[in-house]
Amino acid sequence: MNAVTLIGPDYSSYLRSVRIALEEKGVPYEISMNGMTEFSDLKSEKHLKLHPFGKVPVMLHGDHVIFETCAILEYVDESFVGRNLMIGTAKEFALHRAWMSAASHYAYEPIIREYVVPLLRKTLPEDIDPKKFATDNISKIQDVLMPFEQAYTHGNLYLTSEEPGLADCVIVVIVDYLSVLPTGSKILEPFENLRTMYEAFQKRESFRKTIPEALLKKAA
Repeated sequence: MNAVTLIGPDYSSYLRSVRIALEEKGVPYEISMNGMTEFSDLKSEKHLKLHPFGKVPVMLHGDHVIFETCAILEYVDESFVGRNLMIGTAKEFALHRAWMSAASHYAYEPIIREYVVPLLRKTLPEDIDPKKFATDNISKIQDVLMPFEQAYTHGNLYLTSEEPGLADCVIVVIVDYLSVLPTGSKILEPFENLRTMYEAFQKRESFRKTIPEALLKKAA
């Protein structure tokens, strides 16, 4: 088997989604920053040759270079042996694609980039009180989560079956980052389906083996 290398920091929510999928498939891989030490290195000539828009993750597999999380996830499922992560019928395949896209387009920015990252990395402007910011935005985050909660109302533990699929690999990471915040339990309280999915995923080796170092230190 050609070696698999993921380029990006381990705390990247998108990179972790790919890691979870690889662990579910039983595919060995390594993580590399490809020489990047600063955020500005994403726009370096070296990295732009791998990802033309200067983002992460990127997956290297032999001579193949795959960028964009959803494309990487589908490549992982289709290229390696192991349990299928696009589970079910064509309709259910479409559900996974739709909710992977929804998480990327409608949840990542307001939840991860605008809420979780400033609170965890303590990068809010000095004139904004972190506790007030966290509390004042609870209802906004809940509004974003509600459609995802409703997607899990079909009687399955995960989106389309009793085992996680590709969309679950993306959604669970968002929920996990929220859960470590002081406001996490309050935010997730109304969402029984998401909490049930999350609690089940926490028991899986793929989840435990991919916890970012930053979250491990926070839990210690």
